[in-house]
Amino acid sequence: MDANRPTIWAEIYSNLQRIIYTDAQWTYNVTKLTFGSDGLSTNSGLEGVFLKTTYQGVPALKIMKNLASKDNQDNDIIYLDCAFKVAGIDDRAQSSITVGIGRASADVYKGTIQPVNDGGYVIKKVNSSIQVRGGLLFGGAKVNDADYTVEWKKQLNGSLVPLTDDTGSNVSDTSNHTITITNSMVNSALNLYAIFKDKNGKELTSDVQGIIDASDPLSIKLNAVPADEVIVNDDDTVVYTPNVVNSDGQVMTEFSNKFLFLLSNEQGEKITGAYDNSTVPTSSQTITAADVDKAEPGALIVEIIADDTL
Repeated sequence: MDANRPTIWAEIYSNLQRIIYTDAQWTYNVTKLTFGSDGLSTNSGLEGVFLKTTYQGVPALKIMKNLASKDNQDNDIIYLDCAFKVAGIDDRAQSSITVGIGRASADVYKGTIQPVNDGGYVIKKVNSSIQVRGGLLFGGAKVNDADYTVEWKKQLNGSLVPLTDDTGSNVSDTSNHTITITNSMVNSALNLYAIFKDKNGKELTSDVQGIIDASDPLSIKLNAVPADEVIVNDDDTVVYTPNVVNSDGQVMTEFSNKFLFLLSNEQGEKITGAYDNSTVPTSSQTITAADVDKAEPGALIVEIIADDTL
């Protein structure tokens, strides 16, 4: 069904207010997408693969056909460049998302953390919440909810610990594997992990998803170079030189040079980077291709901790 096709859009906030962006320019890997009057992509070899549409009041991109094929079995990257206006000033923002593609046999489990009711992964208001669900596939077919459980965890100071609710109690799985995430459970940003297990407690697979609290008065601005945080070649790097900013975008100087950078794979296992800044506070972190390789077959997870008491 068309409603179930993957849809990509961005969330932009300023002073805790959602910004409506315009003039969305989409790029698939290195190809800038063009569209016909029906909204479908017209690039050679990509005809009808993408649909230019709107979602929650902003420009969005819907994937209409399979991206994976016998000739395309590596990850793809979709880039967004868009315009917005804040306090009468015109500006542009860029972001990207990686579409994971890889070989899988028919007897492989795949678990994903899914947003519920179009809530996305962003908590937008104070005293608000979102819901997420742990969905499991086996060989591409949906596994019945009764046939598996989900153990919910979070990344804290480089380690996986149980996800806790507002009262400090561990979050338990539910019959449909849906849980509620509130503001108080997210410290600006949260790396949420779902560990999928069969009815006997055997681990099947796992997934990780970032949750953002846009209502938090303080947040970390990554200042990544390159901005898309993508490493392609062996000599490529990504450098983070973060700042802590308040809801007005002002840099909180008391956090300068007081960042820890903790690396892990999608299973929550710690990774020691080529430049290890996990114990001594510093101002920046360089990620190398070798660091990314250590996290395979999944993605490299970078947890950034800002602590003005360090």
